Amino acid sequence: MKFSKMNGCGNDYVFVFLPENKVTSPSELARRVSDRHFGIGSDGLVLIDSSPLADCSMRIFNADGSEANMCGNALRCVAKYVFDRGLTAGRKEITVSTLAGVKTVRLDVENGRASAATADLGCPEIMKLYGSRQVVRSISAGGTAYEITPVEIGNPHAVRFVGHLSEKEMRAAKAISKSGIFPDGVNVEIAKVIDRENIKARVWERGSGETLACGTGAGAILYAAFLRGLTGSAARIQLPGGTLEAEYIKGRIYIRGPANLTFEGTLYE
Repeated sequence: MKFSKMNGCGNDYVFVFLPENKVTSPSELARRVSDRHFGIGSDGLVLIDSSPLADCSMRIFNADGSEANMCGNALRCVAKYVFDRGLTAGRKEITVSTLAGVKTVRLDVENGRASAATADLGCPEIMKLYGSRQVVRSISAGGTAYEITPVEIGNPHAVRFVGHLSEKEMRAAKAISKSGIFPDGVNVEIAKVIDRENIKARVWERGSGETLACGTGAGAILYAAFLRGLTGSAARIQLPGGTLEAEYIKGRIYIRGPANLTFEGTLYE
């Protein structure tokens, strides 16, 4: 099986182009390739295929084999993949079909290859919990109460604004993710507002654990911060793997960041 290893701010995936490869059990393959000792090493697997709705389609499988609806970093990488291989006739605006709908990506191109991209993640919304939608919600996980902002933006997110991005807060993020409050699990972001244009954050992703970045998570952080009056409609989200630029325009979230090819190879049985 031919594959490409790509990442956006260190959020890394193994990408497989289905027109050239056969994948019979994507969940099993995701667990295999994601293993950083006995596999390729990644946060998950992305399958790229043709689509009647868009320039291409993608499916995302987390490191534990569970399927995700969307991934902002993988989305930018998929757009780079099809552009760099000449599959879009040189067009710099790419459409990608996902389980969260068709997404549009605008590429930055240098020397004929995509280097970064701006992805339209769509319209975020506050998730309904306990029968109502509240920007600030108190929940209990592991016997401890936590204040979160629950955001749906292709994937479910619980955003916590904290004073320190500590290991203690990451343990709390893991507890929230696995608490059962969210039936399908939830991505949890702990975020520290530096000023009205900069936020530092760490991410616990359902199905993968802590990752160096999360595109939809960056969008959820900005949306939560904006609704709570902590920032304006645009901010830089500083993650362990790099910085993503997030903007909320006319009800939609846009994320700009790098898309990098790390290496390509062949996986044998």
